[in-house]
Amino acid sequence: MMLQKDAYLHVRYNLGSRDHDVAFLDALLNDDKHHAVIIYRQEANLTLYIDNRQPIYYSPLGDNLELVTLNMQWRVTIGASFNLLHRTKRRKRERIYDSYNGFISGVNFNGLMILDMLAQGLF
Repeated sequence: MMLQKDAYLHVRYNLGSRDHDVAFLDALLNDDKHHAVIIYRQEANLTLYIDNRQPIYYSPLGDNLELVTLNMQWRVTIGASFNLLHRTKRRKRERIYDSYNGFISGVNFNGLMILDMLAQGLF
């Protein structure tokens, strides 16, 4: 899940036993400028790039037994969360938290251009 909290970019993902939260706290993103954001995950490791700034590298501690759960994920959330604590079991479909107000020009997820596919009616 990618969200903006207090104008900072946060990425949260769950490998099966707990949430992993990676935050880019070096730059505010509510400055009315375009930003290039790249999130790269390889197995349990995550790298977060924003514009030409130094990337953030995150590697969870422990073994990679949780990867089975992560690799089975079917939902990508960009720009908001369905509940305050970002946990599915407390999800209320009528509420959205940490919403994003701005423009997203493209989303590449595993080589698939999600927004382009949506515009073509493939979803």
